[in-house]
Amino acid sequence: MKTFGEYIRNRRIKQDLSLRKFCKIYEYDIAYLSRLENNREKPSLKKEWLEKLGSALGIPIASKEWKMYEDLAHKANNKLPNDITDKASEVLTLLPAFLRTRDNKRISNQQVEKLIKFLKK
Repeated sequence: MKTFGEYIRNRRIKQDLSLRKFCKIYEYDIAYLSRLENNREKPSLKKEWLEKLGSALGIPIASKEWKMYEDLAHKANNKLPNDITDKASEVLTLLPAFLRTRDNKRISNQQVEKLIKFLKK
């Protein structure tokens, strides 16, 4: 998976906009956006900030692209996305079973079914 900076740079370039022109149109500081694109600055996780930049990049809210954009922003900040943390307690109860399979330890059919059911949600 690419980084947040690579993702926003590619989206901007797809609009055929130079960094300077993009910043002028959407009123961003060129040095700041350059640092974001080069992964030297962490993106804000505030909803308003993500929506403003996402809109400028032509990313429709609630789309597959939006989900990737949000996930990459969280990854850049070493944080889990909100939809994952909302289910953290359930994920944490299933995690040991998942990790034990990696260590070639047997897990019960009930644990497998519970994990599959959770993943299908």
